[in-house]
Amino acid sequence: MRSTLLLCTLGALAVAGCGGSGAADPQGVVKHYLGALSSSDWGGACNDIAKDSKAKLEVNGRKCPEVLATTLKSGRTTALLKGVTVGHATVAGSSAKVPVTLPSGQSFSIPATKEDGNWRVQSGSSTGGAGASGGGAGGAGAGKSGGSGKG
Repeated sequence: MRSTLLLCTLGALAVAGCGGSGAADPQGVVKHYLGALSSSDWGGACNDIAKDSKAKLEVNGRKCPEVLATTLKSGRTTALLKGVTVGHATVAGSSAKVPVTLPSGQSFSIPATKEDGNWRVQSGSSTGGAGASGGGAGGAGAGKSGGSGKG
């Protein structure tokens, strides 16, 4: 149940980006993003999300770090991210899917996109509007495809 909620939350957050620094490779940005979330570094996580998704997250005057802090405030989600494994990305041009496996064994993919020369976590059109796809729980706000969840 907690893993399912985590997958849904990750997906929703990946859908709604905050803009930021990104990384040189898709795995790097996903590792940093998940590491930032697991340590409650909301600003760091926001820096890893694609700019075009920012408007989807920042509504009613709320900025990305505030939205993440509110969404993940319980600490359960951050605890579930401890020990997550990030696999090798499948890259197609400026898009990538990065497989992620939780310590519980649930897995999903987080989409990434190359933006301004760096990779960033991105919402995925092929994952039902969520931030991740695969076998996990619900989805990044919308859902996940293939299996039991999304992140």
